[in-house]
Amino acid sequence: MGTDLENKGPCLGIRHLQAVLLFLAIAANFTARLNISVSIVAMTDAATANPDFPEYDWSE
Repeated sequence: MGTDLENKGPCLGIRHLQAVLLFLAIAANFTARLNISVSIVAMTDAATANPDFPEYDWSE
């Protein structure tokens, strides 16, 4: 009985490490996507026109 406890491997394996790393990668990806979408909205201002480009009044 005493040898069973000595021969037992580590309590967390490689698959657990891979699952944690995958979760962290997905969380980082989600955070980056969220920050990019918020920053794009913050950088654009729909109230002002861009003076560098002409604005055309199309009939169609």
